[in-house]
Amino acid sequence: MFEKWIEIDLNPLLSFDENGKIIYSNSEAQYLLNKVHPKVLYDLTLQYAPKSYGTKTSYINHNLGNYLLYALTVGYENDHEICLKLYKSSQPKKEKKLSTNAQMTNLFSILDLAISTNKMKSKAKFLKYYDPSIPDFKIVINDLIKLLNYIYESFNKYETISTHVRYKTGEYIKVDDKKRPLICIDIVYKNEDIKDTFQTNKIEDYASKIDALIEIKPDTISINLPLILE
Repeated sequence: MFEKWIEIDLNPLLSFDENGKIIYSNSEAQYLLNKVHPKVLYDLTLQYAPKSYGTKTSYINHNLGNYLLYALTVGYENDHEICLKLYKSSQPKKEKKLSTNAQMTNLFSILDLAISTNKMKSKAKFLKYYDPSIPDFKIVINDLIKLLNYIYESFNKYETISTHVRYKTGEYIKVDDKKRPLICIDIVYKNEDIKDTFQTNKIEDYASKIDALIEIKPDTISINLPLILE
């Protein structure tokens, strides 16, 4: 009965081995893993782990996938397994406000600039798949370029890096009290172990400055930008 309650708990619960491989995940954690790469969760686990055997609960304010977290507990009793429990807030995410640095611009021009810059430093083949129907919209240009450069630099050892730009159907973000459609930039690389190739907190820091939602999957990083036309 106890195991059943853990499985149906509405808060994600996972355990990892010493290499970051998932040993166990309950139903809610499996849903979260559709949105967030295991590396992100493992990095979070190590960041908040107690310094010695036992458990530690930390109160945080952290966005993760579609979740707003208010706390997490990390615990371990040996060097071979570590557990993470995330506590979801029942409060809605704080509404985003459009940055005063946002400017009306062409997204494809920004991507082309970042790709051209990184082509000179990489042997990777860069492929581009753009939806030409996407109009100019408001973007925090400098911070988006920093985010793109960091991602492309992290993957410059791969043979192929593909950039796809598309409308993200059925999903919205609220900015300035309005529901905004999302434009998704998918940066796809060869499906290899991405452990230690980038720092997830650095990506999230850049993303927070451009009102973007980040999704990290085994072979893709997605940057979801609000489509703001006025």
